[in-house]
Formats: sequence, C-alpha cells, structure tokens
Amino acid sequence: MLDLAEVTSGDLLYDLGSGDGRIPIMAAQEFGCRAVGIELDGKLCRHADEKVREYRLEQRVSFRQQDIFKAEMRDATVVTLYLLTQVNGHLGPRMASQLGQGARVVTLDYPVPGWKPEKEVTVKSEGDVEYTLHLYRR
Repeated sequence: MLDLAEVTSGDLLYDLGSGDGRIPIMAAQEFGCRAVGIELDGKLCRHADEKVREYRLEQRVSFRQQDIFKAEMRDATVVTLYLLTQVNGHLGPRMASQLGQGARVVTLDYPVPGWKPEKEVTVKSEGDVEYTLHLYRR
C-alpha cells in the first residue's frame, strides 16, 4: 500500500481504522513520513501507542481514539483504508471534501464506490494470499 502510494518523508499519512497501528508505524520506519492512526477501539490505540514508544517514533507517529466518520484529515497527503466497500462508500464524500489536490488514497481489497482508481494492482502476501490494491488521486 505504501509503495503504491509512493510515500515519501514529506508525506503525512492517515490510516483510518488503524487497528494495532502497523501501517502508520511502518510508514514512519520505512518511508520517514509522519503518520496518524485513527481507531475507535481504545485497547488497540493503547497497544499502538506502546509500540510507538518502544520504537521511539513519538515525533513521527500518533494515534487518535476517534470515530473515522468524524476524523479531521485535511492535512493528510496519503490515506490508507482496509475497510469494507460500504464503509469506504460512506467515507468517500468526507475524503473528497477534506483532502487536497494530489492526495493519494490507497485501499486494500475494497474499492471506494463512485471513485475511479488511477491504478489497481494484485499483490501476494508472504502467506501466498492475494490482495487487490486500489490507488486513487484527488
């Protein structure tokens, strides 16, 4: 997802529904960008915060315990989503109204209804599971 979005150290990535925080953490570690995870589950947020401290990434990564449908993401240059198509559809108008020109949105497996992807690629995990990545550019 991060390679497809061509994440750079100048990006600010938002991961909506960030779970245990692996995408924001990896984005900071491997690409040097700043990253924000938005996750409703407080236990997952606390776990992700612990990992950030463990990896000493406090200056680059933060997590917010928040509803993704209320998240402010105007400053994001990259957004990652691993959410169902219906959820992506509900987020589509919010992202369209908040994201600036050139912002990239990458979804794993589930497209954003009504949006035309710039690129779609199929990738295989180390466990030989196939996924489809969808890249959108605002």
